[in-house]
Amino acid sequence: MGYAPESRATRESLHLSEIFTYVDDGVPMEAAQPIIRAWVRVSAALDDFMSSQDAVVELMQLAHTEAARLDSDEYIAQKLCESLGRADISGPASRSIFEAVAAFVEMTGAVRSARRANPPSDGQEQAADEVATDDMDPQSESGVIVQVEIADTLVSAGGAEADEDAQAESEALADEAAEAAVEAEVKALNDLLVSQGIPAEAVFRALTQYWRLERRGPRSALLLESLLISAVSQFETFVARVISESLYFSPQMLKESGRTFAFHEVTKHKNIEAFTEAAADDYADKLMREPMSKWLKFLNTSLRQDSMWVDDYLNEILQRRHIHVHAGGRVSALYIENTRNAGHLKIGKRMPVTAEYLHAALDRLAVVVLFISQASLFAIRESKLAKSLGFDAEDGKSNEVAFELLIEGRPGAVAEIFERVNPSIWTNSTREHVRANSWLAMKMLGRFDEVRADVEVWDVSLSERLSLAKACLLETPDAQGLLDRLMAAGEISVLDAAIWPLLEPLRRAQGLVAITAEADKPVPASTAGESLSG
Repeated sequence: MGYAPESRATRESLHLSEIFTYVDDGVPMEAAQPIIRAWVRVSAALDDFMSSQDAVVELMQLAHTEAARLDSDEYIAQKLCESLGRADISGPASRSIFEAVAAFVEMTGAVRSARRANPPSDGQEQAADEVATDDMDPQSESGVIVQVEIADTLVSAGGAEADEDAQAESEALADEAAEAAVEAEVKALNDLLVSQGIPAEAVFRALTQYWRLERRGPRSALLLESLLISAVSQFETFVARVISESLYFSPQMLKESGRTFAFHEVTKHKNIEAFTEAAADDYADKLMREPMSKWLKFLNTSLRQDSMWVDDYLNEILQRRHIHVHAGGRVSALYIENTRNAGHLKIGKRMPVTAEYLHAALDRLAVVVLFISQASLFAIRESKLAKSLGFDAEDGKSNEVAFELLIEGRPGAVAEIFERVNPSIWTNSTREHVRANSWLAMKMLGRFDEVRADVEVWDVSLSERLSLAKACLLETPDAQGLLDRLMAAGEISVLDAAIWPLLEPLRRAQGLVAITAEADKPVPASTAGESLSG
């Protein structure tokens, strides 16, 4: 899922216009150009990545609608009728044939679904399928990310693994049974169509179509697998852009890399800046072909923050993407070698991408991207050049993204954001708003008891907006009064009141029904960008 260069240029120009607001009048703009460029490009890379995630989430809906329709019994029946020359089923005769075919397809649906699911051939692998095997955080609420000890389950399901000969024989028998089932279905369909008076030639076309539909893979599964591949690719693109920009901003790292350049490689560029940019891109491209641990080692040095936690956090996601690109979605020896606690899996076992898994993967990728982008902006602000020029800028980007994720119904990502970005936040207001949104995410996930004690002792003396956030989180009686006062003072707009997830309990109250209804009216351009994102 790529994005056109002009889209990137537009995003960068928008960030450029924003940053001029925060550059002190006394800062010489020419001297500040390296800072401004780095700031704008990191911010634009974050925006591009989040936009790509929005697209993936939207396309996931197709797996539940259009792609799922292609896997439905009704669609199969429709395609069979088309092969019979009966695409229009409005007439009584065609309708009768469609209903007969649909009844047949529905009758065989359960067997077909089981066959497509590629069931394991023995009880041991079946037991392994019934527990989650993903090497992710056991605290995640995604459902698929639950780490389980497999050994006891395998023992209870049948003890030690069968020897290889017995396994091969069992798989061969399963294949024969599947083929026999399809043959039986085809014969039954033939008898049905003949009984309906369908000509032999049309019957042959229908049987061929049925056979083809039976042997194909589920369309919805293929779409989800493709979206995982796209999501990880966009993540890698983001990381490459940040690495390249880090090298351009601090060329010393290029010098220390030991890379040498031929004279013609240097002189083909119009100036030293163009050469530096090309060298940075080349370095980033080569680095991204290395294992993720190498990228993170570079980021550790560049950002001056611990980035190595990302390796365990994303490892299984990247490894699963790898087997879907190179191994048809089946466990490979490399997957077992690179994924912790995967030793119980057999080579060749399918590792599907479910909607739940993809949602969880998107959340994790978003958390890491926000961590890297916030840490990058912090490193730019703390650089010697920025300090010498007195450069400063707003740091509300992390909370802006967290707020948007809450609006989009993705609390799984927001719940972890505060812990990861807090070391890189440099203003108290942003820090407290990120904290509040993370706590709200925990509440949306049904895990508020884990943080309730922290919310109760939370110091909100910084602003009344934070006092309102605390009151809403704890659902205290003074929440409505605080909201009324802030709205009357113009500190919270009608749009804020209508969309801030934290205010959902108050929106259901009688006193706010009429107010939030006004949000349907056109919003003046001067206030359209307002939100409680900081």
